Amino acid sequence: MSIPSCAIECLEARYLNEIWSTITGNINTILERIRLGFLVKESWYPIFEEVQKESKRRLTDLGIGVERIFHWKFAKEYDWKPCSIPLGSNLFYETDDAFINIDVKTAYVENGWDYLGLVIVGEAQTTYPMQKKWGARKKFQPRLSKYYKVQEKIKVCLTYVLQIVHVSFKKIQSKGYDPNPIAIMLVSVPHGDLYSIYGDDICGEPKNFKKKNNVKIRPKNFRFLYSKAPYFHVIYNMSKKKNYRIKVLFNKEYVDMVFSDVSWKRKKITIQLNPVSIVNHPNQVLIRAKDVAKFTKLFSVKDNNVILENYKV
Repeated sequence: MSIPSCAIECLEARYLNEIWSTITGNINTILERIRLGFLVKESWYPIFEEVQKESKRRLTDLGIGVERIFHWKFAKEYDWKPCSIPLGSNLFYETDDAFINIDVKTAYVENGWDYLGLVIVGEAQTTYPMQKKWGARKKFQPRLSKYYKVQEKIKVCLTYVLQIVHVSFKKIQSKGYDPNPIAIMLVSVPHGDLYSIYGDDICGEPKNFKKKNNVKIRPKNFRFLYSKAPYFHVIYNMSKKKNYRIKVLFNKEYVDMVFSDVSWKRKKITIQLNPVSIVNHPNQVLIRAKDVAKFTKLFSVKDNNVILENYKV
C-alpha cells in the first residue's frame, strides 16, 4: 500500500494548516486553561513533586494537562474520530482520508537539547524509519503503520508534534516570569515513505535507547532536526514555493530574554531566546530570520485577551 510522495506532502501540509488554524483560533481559551494550572498550583504541586520523585518518567509541570486542552479543542472543531489503536499518541484520530497522530510535548526552557531546532519523536509516534543505529545493535523500529486500510480505503498515517516550551511554575512564582508559555510550536514529521527524500540527515541523536544489561539494543526515539529540513521538499520541487513544516507562536514577553544553564548536548550554554534562536541549533542559523517570519506570530496577553501579531525582522 502506498500513495505518491506529492500526495503525502499535500496531506501533511493541509492537516498542518488545519491543526494550526484550530490552535490560533482558540488561543485565548487555550492559554487561559494553561494558566489555570498556575493559579491553583498550591493545591496540586506538592503532590506532583512527590510523584515525580517516585517516577522514572519525568514530566514538566504542564505535562499531561495540556493534552486535555488540545484534545478538547480538536474534538469540538472537527469531526475527527478518536482512534482505538493501542500504539500512538493520546491524540490519535481517524479522518476521511488519513490517520492523524499528534504528540503533545512540553519542555522546560533549560532543556535546550529537547527543543532548539528539533523535536523528539518516539517509536510509537512515527512511521519514519531512521537507519542509523547510534551505537545500538539494532535499528530504530517505528511502531505506527504507514497506512491503515479501512473498509477497502487506504488512509495514510501522519505525525505532528505540538511542542510547548515554558518556564517552571516554581520559577514563574519566585522570579516573576510571565505565566504563559514561551512558545507553542507545531511540527510536521515526514512520513515514512519520504525517507528516500529526507534520509537520515534529519535524524539527530536519540534521547533514549532500549537497553539490556546496560547494552544499547535499539534507539527508542530520534531527534527530528527540522531546522535542516524546514519546508516540504516535494511540494517545493513541484511549485518552487517553500511551504514550511513548522508553525510558531512566540510570547512577546520573552523575546530576546537571556537564559543561562541551558542544556545543549552534553554541556551548558547561555542563550538569548527569540523566534529565530528557538527554531535553530545554537551557533548554527539554518533558518534565517526572514524565513522564520513566514511561519511565526508573536502573542501577548492583555486583560486576559490574546493579541496576535506578525513577527517582523
